[in-house]
Amino acid sequence: MGVGRPATVTPEEAARRLADPGWRFVDARPGAAHRGWRLESEARGGCLPGAVHLPASWLGLLDERSAAALLAAKGLAPERTTVVYGYERDGAAAAVGAWLRARGFGDVRLLAPGFEAWAADRARPVERALAVEDGLLQGAFAEVVVQRRPGDAEEEGEGVPVLEQVGDGLAEPRVGLDPVFVALGEEPG
Repeated sequence: MGVGRPATVTPEEAARRLADPGWRFVDARPGAAHRGWRLESEARGGCLPGAVHLPASWLGLLDERSAAALLAAKGLAPERTTVVYGYERDGAAAAVGAWLRARGFGDVRLLAPGFEAWAADRARPVERALAVEDGLLQGAFAEVVVQRRPGDAEEEGEGVPVLEQVGDGLAEPRVGLDPVFVALGEEPG
């Protein structure tokens, strides 16, 4: 694959490749969309099964050392085919794809026409994951997430509650804060 427009993958081909260990799927949309909120015109909320979350909004926040650690933690490797998806019109998938190519990922493709087309077909699976970074809370309900700035007091109650009663999804964690506590309960009925 050369410079210019990246290769694309149709939703049909992506569906056939979901279980292929040589392929990884990357969700470039905002965290709330990845976890199930319908933010645009998608018929259903969620993400492709097994997709890792790498939102375009993070790209300018990562130095090269942090980027390498993040890619490794998410199981993304240059030797795999990487399919990036987002909303059809926002350019996030293309931005993440270019960012990956700049880090040596040779076979980066974009899901076209985008997540909206995937979600429109009810025969295609979607997952809904409540998450704090990538510590997935599948099927759980996060009541409170407390985060603390590096160097804050470690005493109980000294954290900054950033998410309370989140219900069907979580807000984005604040940049530069470390998740330290998650209280779990039953998913609301």
